[in-house]
Amino acid sequence: MLVDARSGALTKVLEMPWYLRVLELSRPLHFGDYGGLPLKVLWAALDALTIVVLGSGLYLWFARRRHSQERVAKLAGGRSGMPPAASRFGSGAKP
Repeated sequence: MLVDARSGALTKVLEMPWYLRVLELSRPLHFGDYGGLPLKVLWAALDALTIVVLGSGLYLWFARRRHSQERVAKLAGGRSGMPPAASRFGSGAKP
């Protein structure tokens, strides 16, 4: 809208371009302004659940990794004097 600064009268109304109309339609979806408080609470609960799943997955991965490293070290038992990874895959020397 164009307004005359002296008189305050409306001089011209411009139509918004199509891309600005699309942007205005997507704004409530982006900021979560649709659905009200119940939908925001639902999204917050789903976000918290995602964080719990991620945390438990990382915990299990690190625990399994630590356990397998301890097992390899125990199996190697210092027999060859090489680090556990080298004894697991051989020394590389041909018999």
